[in-house]
Amino acid sequence: DSLIDNTWTAQDFRDMAFDATAYDLISLNSHFDHFRFFPNDPTDVLSTEFDGTSNFDGRLIFSVGCHAGLNLFDDGTTLGFTGADFAQIFARHGATFIGNTGFGYGDGDLLAYSEQLMLNFTENLSYNPNPGQNSTLPTTGQALMLAKQRYLNSLGNGGLTSYDEKVLAELTLYGLPMLKVNMPVQTNAV
Repeated sequence: DSLIDNTWTAQDFRDMAFDATAYDLISLNSHFDHFRFFPNDPTDVLSTEFDGTSNFDGRLIFSVGCHAGLNLFDDGTTLGFTGADFAQIFARHGATFIGNTGFGYGDGDLLAYSEQLMLNFTENLSYNPNPGQNSTLPTTGQALMLAKQRYLNSLGNGGLTSYDEKVLAELTLYGLPMLKVNMPVQTNAV
């Protein structure tokens, strides 16, 4: 299921994520702070809301959202928020979480920067040199490492910019890097 449009609200998200079937692979893409994300209405979804459900226990969750993976000590900001950030909340649930510790970057005209790196990651999750044999799927940590290598290698000589360096440095994995996801559709081409 997805909420891919410019009209989804905080309540649409809550209905789909908190009150529905638990999904193994969850991509949370929105504008973020370390403790909240912003739907298309004035209501934010707070990280602490994720504590009220088991739908995220042991799952793989990832986001290209700015600061989604920023882990700060509680009460460590001037934003008036007290409580755990997304990295802490998902750790409590035994989830593996991948998020940016700084600004996530994209491009209005094409797939680039953080968006490209996350596409590489999701493609790598289903890379299998022997399709149909789940034992040869990469772990989450391997898929992220390969995604970063593919990203860097795609830039060519002299193509690395400060934006690319930030993209590669900021995407951080919290949790168990040896987690594997049994992808229903596998490919031996990436």
